[in-house]
Amino acid sequence: MAPPASASAKAPTKSQAWLYLLFFSSTLEILAISLTIPSYPKLMKDVGMTLQGQTLVTSLISLVTFFMTPILGRLSDRIGRTLVLRLSSLGQLCVNLMLARFTRWEYVAAARLMAGFTRAFTPVSYAYISDHTGPEDRGKAMGVFGSSIGLAFVIGPLVGGLIEKRYDTRRPFLVGAVVGLTNAWLVGKLPEAKRKDEGKEEKGDAAAEDDAEEKKGTLVRVKELLVKDPRLGALLAGRFVMMCCGVLFESTFSQYVMDVLQGDSGVRGRILGVMGLAGIVANGYVVRKFGATLEAGRVLAAAMVVYAAGNLGWAYSLTPAHLSITLVPLVLSSMSSTTVTKSLISKSCGADIMGFVMGLSGSLDTVCRIVVPPAAGYIYEKAGPRACPFVGVGLALLAGACFFLGDKGDDAAATTKKKKDE
Repeated sequence: MAPPASASAKAPTKSQAWLYLLFFSSTLEILAISLTIPSYPKLMKDVGMTLQGQTLVTSLISLVTFFMTPILGRLSDRIGRTLVLRLSSLGQLCVNLMLARFTRWEYVAAARLMAGFTRAFTPVSYAYISDHTGPEDRGKAMGVFGSSIGLAFVIGPLVGGLIEKRYDTRRPFLVGAVVGLTNAWLVGKLPEAKRKDEGKEEKGDAAAEDDAEEKKGTLVRVKELLVKDPRLGALLAGRFVMMCCGVLFESTFSQYVMDVLQGDSGVRGRILGVMGLAGIVANGYVVRKFGATLEAGRVLAAAMVVYAAGNLGWAYSLTPAHLSITLVPLVLSSMSSTTVTKSLISKSCGADIMGFVMGLSGSLDTVCRIVVPPAAGYIYEKAGPRACPFVGVGLALLAGACFFLGDKGDDAAATTKKKKDE
């Protein structure tokens, strides 16, 4: 089916400078975070925060993010994306400055918790991309954006570790603050999309219909959207299960490499580097080249089968080299599917609630990070290290089933509509 005229009009024709500007901005935003990753364990030890305290703070950050992401997304619907993106950048800047200076664990915990109140850069960026692209270009643009995240996570920890080794534990946070300040300035250069309420006075009945829709309330409209488009519910459910599978891997990977493969931090770093490069390929090439094909539910389901095979390879890996090889299809399938599902979700709703819906999707991702790590630790300790990959196989196949059933439901709805038209 051809895209609506309004959507096609949003596809950039003369220049995509905004996309490359967003690419650099996203890279800087994630660098401001990833630069500090190697320094966190030493910083927590220096201020006397126990492991139990660290896990409690991490859970609280995820809880705050769960509630704040849809709120900030909805705020971006009303006041504009760039203002909220700048707020997020300035929030990370303040967090890095505080972590660079504070010496008491209470203040450090409060600084880390503050990050949860402004952490909305990624979902709002996806909404920004949706504002500036038509459906046919959206997946490619989101692939470019996703590759910036992978690039930052490859460069950031490496550079942050070198800075800590050359200077001290606090220096990466100061560098991260400078990067955050630069990004806050860069975000101001992004062009804002035309607001929906501009020019309503000339539209007459169309404007009145828009006002009536807005008066319903965001949650009511999202509920109506889910009822009207069952595939959106299947997408959200499949993405949630897929993210649970990814968080399961993140929560147990380092410990698995140490316990099963007897690998040190250098081995873990090399494997993570391979995964980061695979993530860049997934978003920078696979999504841009085959994004339209991947949007079919059956193809997403097939990608989840590949994801399950990658988890199975993880379970039977005997050496770090073997693990690195088996993780390549795992990362390619999961990262490309993550970006494509974001694109599909953005196409299912109007621009005026785009930020809220993308924020809601981000909140579901946060739920994974609240619930899965404790469960993963329990499975790892009680059932053994190799049990986690097998659970990942089951989760990947369940996500594939959600995507497949959503596609079937979409086909059934199309058939019913066709019969009514006849």
